[in-house]
Amino acid sequence: MRELFLSECRRFRMAALIAAGVHLTLLFVISRLTLVMQMDWRRHFVMLMAYGLAGAIFGAYQFGTYRQPARWVWLMHRPLPRWRICAAIACASALMLLIAIGLPGMLMLAITQAATARVVDVHHYFIVLYVTLFSMAAWLCGSYAMLSRSKLAIVLLLLPCVLMLHLASAFSMLAVGAATVLLLAAIAYFAMKPNRFAPPQGTAATLATALPLQIGFYFALLWAGGFGAQYLMIMAGTHPLNSSVAPAGGFVEAVRAKHRDLIAKGLDAASDPRAAQWKAQLPAAVVTPVRIEYPRFPVLHELSLDSPMAWYEEPTNTIWSFSHDHMAFQGQDMFTGAPRGKLGMDGASQPFAAPPVVDQNGMQLVLPHEVLAFDSKARRWQPIMRLPGGETVLGLRTRVEPAKYRHEYALTTKRFIAWRDVAGPMQQAEERYSIPLPGAPAEVQRVDIATLADGEIVSFLFGRNTIDGAPDGVQVVMRVDANGKAEQLARRPLNHDYPMLFEHREWWLSPPLHALLALPDLLLDQGETMPLDTVAMARPPGAWAASLTASLLSALGAWWWLRASRVPVRSKAVWITCCLVIGVPCLLCLLVMQERLSPAVRARLHAGLPQAA
Repeated sequence: MRELFLSECRRFRMAALIAAGVHLTLLFVISRLTLVMQMDWRRHFVMLMAYGLAGAIFGAYQFGTYRQPARWVWLMHRPLPRWRICAAIACASALMLLIAIGLPGMLMLAITQAATARVVDVHHYFIVLYVTLFSMAAWLCGSYAMLSRSKLAIVLLLLPCVLMLHLASAFSMLAVGAATVLLLAAIAYFAMKPNRFAPPQGTAATLATALPLQIGFYFALLWAGGFGAQYLMIMAGTHPLNSSVAPAGGFVEAVRAKHRDLIAKGLDAASDPRAAQWKAQLPAAVVTPVRIEYPRFPVLHELSLDSPMAWYEEPTNTIWSFSHDHMAFQGQDMFTGAPRGKLGMDGASQPFAAPPVVDQNGMQLVLPHEVLAFDSKARRWQPIMRLPGGETVLGLRTRVEPAKYRHEYALTTKRFIAWRDVAGPMQQAEERYSIPLPGAPAEVQRVDIATLADGEIVSFLFGRNTIDGAPDGVQVVMRVDANGKAEQLARRPLNHDYPMLFEHREWWLSPPLHALLALPDLLLDQGETMPLDTVAMARPPGAWAASLTASLLSALGAWWWLRASRVPVRSKAVWITCCLVIGVPCLLCLLVMQERLSPAVRARLHAGLPQAA
């Protein structure tokens, strides 16, 4: 085992050292251009995919050289247990990936922390380990794709993306990454056998191989099917988002409508005789929209950022970057990079209660239950709005112009709140009135307020998840009088814009896998303010019929495929039952794992003739 490990290290050491040098150079070039650890997840995603692609290519090349029959026999037929052969190759490859990907990242962070005033937190080092684990997972996927008897096994590359791409704590995602690598190591181990074309032997090997493959096929079908369906709708001119005129009475039409037009449509559905009078006032009314701006808040030691947590203070020429270790901003000079100290709640080192969202170029910070404004004279953060526990900010409408200070409206997970005008930007706003949210907070899309002569008309639009199978969208119109008393005027139902099978595609394709893959969203804290429980969602009869049809066809396909195989009768029954329960992904997994005999081989078996070795 030791000799095989050293042999693999000697084989790739030069390539790993060159890759490490190039990688370190690129990291320093990027860090000279921008704050690498303050980039948002979209840029980090591109970098992560590059690391994953490098790992997958490495694994495919390494085992592509071994899969030749003579070399495969040379590798597997040696006086070593199979697990020691696998361990030697895997450990050597992990070491090469650590040298090429992990070590340059660690060096870059250590040098940045020691030589500059930039923010480098402890969890940033764990992010480098996470990236190394991701590349190792991709290496295992590339290895299995080369060893599998079917080219369809390449869908396994989707598994690390499905399991490891969540905006949660870096420590949590490191544990998820380790579990993913262990799962993929198991499937790669069971694929390394003298006869690469033989199916996995034993229940554990079959389960360890089948589950990741089914998850990979599930997402491959979802993405390919989703893109294909949308492409067909575009070609047919029926795609709601690709049409110049949205479907009448639908959610997309409501989203596209201008504020006054949307309120007018809601008033048209009202039975109150005064609705026509209020509608006539709309052209001259002041209309204020409140949109969903905070669908999630940063979590502590976050893997990547949804939006940059840094801002520029022009008077002091300072860039302030948020540090999770100190829970305060750390400053550095824009041009010289000299340290400028900390900026916490009190203007010094007092920590914030939670990582904030930087808003209005740093003049406002939004926390889940609090809004803070920056007092540039006192150089401290002043609370201007506080919510009771269990209530989270979804959207704000604030103005901090020097001429007129207004904190107008706030939308939370429970209420819509209107504030009184304040004398200064640092004064805490008082509530003018509030309306309980007339719908599910996960479905609210926007709120429009029209200020009329005798009160306000408030329009709520719900239905942001109808494209993912949520119930019907609805527009709720309410009137608030001068005393702050609210009454509902109309509740206008909205049509679904997409075909039913498209909206429920994630569920009917495989209800068990859909429920299984919802677990990471339930178990990981991703700071979401509007979580959607898609597992408990009610499904229409058409979706149930589609799911049942797909399951029956999958079971029928499994029976047809297995009748020409050497699988024992009991195993055939298990496979057909699994296809009936899980659906199409299980059938595709069966095609990869179990070989179907050719007609010639079946004829020889039927005649009792001997088979070639």
